[in-house]
Amino acid sequence: MTIEWDAPSHVGGVALLAYEVWFDNGAGDFSSISAPVAIPGPADTQLAVTSLTNGVTSGIKMRAVNEVGAGEFSDIVYLICAAKPGTPAAPTSDAATRSSITVAWNEPSATAQATVTGYSLYINDLSVGDWRRAYSGLGYPTRQVATITNLTVGQSYRFKISAHNAVGASLNSSEATFIASDFPEAPSQPARLNSTASEVAIAWQPPTDNGGEIIGYYEVHHKLASEAESAWALVANISDINTLEFLHTGLSAAVDVQYKVRAKTNKGYGPFSIRNTFVLAAAPTITAAPAKVQSTRNSITAEWLFSSEGGSPITGYRLYQTYVRTGAETLIYDGSNQPTVSSMQVEGLLEGEWYKYRVSAINRVGEGALSPLSVAMISAQVPARSAIPTFLSATSTTITLGLQPTSDNGGSAVTAYNVYATAATSDGASSETYTKVASYDGLSMQFVLDNSAETSFATGQIYRFSFSATNIIGRSSQQLGHNRLGGGCRDSNCPSSQPRAKHEDLSLHHMGSGGSCGRLSYRRLHAQCDEAGHRHIDVRLQRLSKQREAVLQRDRAGNCATIRVQRDVSELQWSQPAEPRAPSHSLRATDWVCEASLQHIHGLISDFGLGPSV
Repeated sequence: MTIEWDAPSHVGGVALLAYEVWFDNGAGDFSSISAPVAIPGPADTQLAVTSLTNGVTSGIKMRAVNEVGAGEFSDIVYLICAAKPGTPAAPTSDAATRSSITVAWNEPSATAQATVTGYSLYINDLSVGDWRRAYSGLGYPTRQVATITNLTVGQSYRFKISAHNAVGASLNSSEATFIASDFPEAPSQPARLNSTASEVAIAWQPPTDNGGEIIGYYEVHHKLASEAESAWALVANISDINTLEFLHTGLSAAVDVQYKVRAKTNKGYGPFSIRNTFVLAAAPTITAAPAKVQSTRNSITAEWLFSSEGGSPITGYRLYQTYVRTGAETLIYDGSNQPTVSSMQVEGLLEGEWYKYRVSAINRVGEGALSPLSVAMISAQVPARSAIPTFLSATSTTITLGLQPTSDNGGSAVTAYNVYATAATSDGASSETYTKVASYDGLSMQFVLDNSAETSFATGQIYRFSFSATNIIGRSSQQLGHNRLGGGCRDSNCPSSQPRAKHEDLSLHHMGSGGSCGRLSYRRLHAQCDEAGHRHIDVRLQRLSKQREAVLQRDRAGNCATIRVQRDVSELQWSQPAEPRAPSHSLRATDWVCEASLQHIHGLISDFGLGPSV
C-alpha cells in the first residue's frame, strides 16, 4: 500500500528529523503496537508499505519528530490493502424513447478484493469531444442502470462506465453508441398494385413515425384467408426502403390471400400493419368509349359495356364527365354497388354545351382503368315542329309556299330546313312516303316549287307538303300542308267550257235543273294567324253554270265574317280574308282542316239559289 501526506505547517522552530508511521493491529487497536511501521525521512511525503494482508483494512496514523521530540499524532485513517476495481464491460441499452436512453452495465469481473462502492456513467453526443458525467452512483454499488433524459430525437450518443471502490475509480469501459429513438410505428395497410389468377403485386407506405431512427428493412408476411393465424409466414425482406413494393408470384390458391408488413430499425421491430385481403383476379376493363343513347336540351343519356370482368364479377361502374369548354373532368355517377346499371341519364347540363364521357368498371380487385373518352356530345334535342307551310299562290306549273322558322331550335342552331311533298287525291288521302324537294335551298322562308325543275310534279295533281328543321341532333317532326299544283274540274259532268276553280280541297257536287253542273267548293286557302291568335279560313261557294260565287270568310273560333256574291267570274280570284264583321249566317268551322256543318252549308246553298240539296 502506498500512502502519502502533507508536511506539518509548524515544525517547532527547529528542523524536522523524521516521521513515524503507525499501523493498528488490523482490528483498530494501537495499544499492542510498540513501534512504528516505518520512520521516513523529513523530506518524504510518501511511503510504500509492504507485507500487508490483501483485502484487510488498517488504521493508520503518523507524527513528526524534531530535536525536541515527537509531535502529536495525526487523525487516524483507515485504508484497505487492495487495488482499484477492474475495468467494466461496455454498457448496453435497456430502453430508449424519442428523448431518453436507459443504459445498463455489469460489475467488473475483477474487484481486487475490495467491494465496489458505485459507478460513474459518462456521455458524449458525438458533436464535440468533451465527455460529461451523466450519472454518479457513488454509495450505490447495486444500482447498475441509469436513464438519461432530455435528449434529442434521432441523435446518437456515446456512453462509457467506470467502477469505484475504497481505493478509487477503475479505468473507463469501452464506448457504446445508442440513439434516442422509439420503435417504428406500423406501416400503412398493403394495397394492391395489380393482380392476376397467379400473382399479386402489393405496395405500402412507410410508418408516419419511424421512432427517430432510420428504417433498415420491411418484412412481408403472407397466408391464405382461410388459414389460421399460426399460418402467417415471412415471404420477403424488402431492404429497398424507397420502393416499398412486393410481387408475390407462383400463386394458385382458389381462395383469397392476405398480407401484412412491419418495419425494422436498430431499435427493433415495429408492430404489423393492418392486414389486407386480395382476390386472385385482375381489375375489369372497358375498351370501348361510352355511346350516346339520346339527349335533351339539359340532359345526355350514355350507355356502356364492359370488355372483361378480370376473373371477378363486376360490382359496379363509375361514370366521369369532361366539360369540353374547360377540360375539367368530374365523377358524376358512382355506381360501385350497382352492377346491373350500364347507362346513365346525366341531367342538369347547360343547354347547347359539349361534353365527353368515360367509364370504369369495378370488381373485388378494385376500379379498372378508365375507358377511352367518348366523342363529344351536345346537350340538345331536335328542333320543335315548324309552322305548317302556308299556301301563297299557284299556277299551272308552280306552287308558292310561305314557310316559317321553328320557334325552338332544341338547344342547337338550326343547320337547315327541308321541304317534303307527297301526292294526294281529291278527298285528301295521300301516301305516307314524303320525298324531299331537292330544289329548296334550305334557308328561304318563301319557296316556289316549279315543275320545270321538279319534273316529278304534275299539273292538276294535289300534293301534301311538310316542312321540318334540322340541327346537329336531327330533323324535327313534319308539319303537313295540302295544296294542288295547277287546276281543273274533277267532275266528269262538268263541261270543259266552265270556269275552272283553282286550289280546291273539297268539292260537293249536285245536278241543277236542266242538267246543269253545279258545285259547292269548301276550301282552306289561307290559314294565317292574326294578332288575336285566330286562323282565318276561306270558304267559297260556286255555281258554275251561273258563274256566281259566294265567299264566306270565317275565323277559327267560328265567328262569321263577310258574305259576298260575285257574278260573271270567268277566273276565280283568290284573296286574303277581310277583317271579320258581324255574322249574317252561321257556319261554324270546328277544325280548320276541312270540317264544317253541312246543315249550314245547305242553308247557304238555298240562300244563293244553288239548289235545295247537295
